Amino acid sequence: MTSPPEECTYGQEIRDELQAIRRELRHLAEVRDCSYLDDLMTGLRREYGQVAIGAHLENVQAGLEQRLDQGCAGRERCAEVFYQIIRESALKVGDGTVTPDAIAGQKTRLQALREKAPSAACGPCFDATLLFLEKQAEIAEGLGLKDGQDRAEIAGIPVEETVRDLLEPTASVPRLMVLKALAERSLSFSDLSRLTGLLGGNLLFHLSRLEEAGLIVQRRTRGEYHLTGTGYLSLQGIARICAALAPAKKHSIGQDRKV
Repeated sequence: MTSPPEECTYGQEIRDELQAIRRELRHLAEVRDCSYLDDLMTGLRREYGQVAIGAHLENVQAGLEQRLDQGCAGRERCAEVFYQIIRESALKVGDGTVTPDAIAGQKTRLQALREKAPSAACGPCFDATLLFLEKQAEIAEGLGLKDGQDRAEIAGIPVEETVRDLLEPTASVPRLMVLKALAERSLSFSDLSRLTGLLGGNLLFHLSRLEEAGLIVQRRTRGEYHLTGTGYLSLQGIARICAALAPAKKHSIGQDRKV
């Protein structure tokens, strides 16, 4: 098998340019409440998305030509089927309507065909096609074409439940300190008292709040506290939010945040 062709330089330049534009527009959105920015972003995504996905499909055609088994009698038919699978989701990337499920669905379809393949020798051809689908997912993410999915997830946030079970319980320095510490190991009441500097009823209040939210539990036999599965997932989510916000905070230092 020969190696796949290098990605089209023109397509890469377009993606790099669009990412730079997106960063600038996001910064503008932070400091200006201008609804026209959303419309502008949508237009840019579709315009550059169509160009980038066009370059991607050209690479797919050339790549399949090079990577599919030259000696296989069914090579041409397989190349046609593989290209159609890739193209169907690629068109959605190009017009800005892609979702993670769309690309995942094509991977599932490819896997179903693989299970019916006449020979184990077909494996490398399926692997090559899967790599092109993975690249397509990277293009979609780089162009920001999954933002619609993000909006849907945001719209689906259960506000009262989220405030009650996550935001209020963790919106406290001692409680967040407790969660971080328990992510490492189980700790006793005395351990947590030394960690937080709180004594008696004050510490018990915070621990009770975390227990009520289902973020920690106390082992009755040993008296130690430890994180629940929900507590660990919540802490992971907080960590990801902090990591995502760090660059934005650094970039916005000294900027006027009024809107």
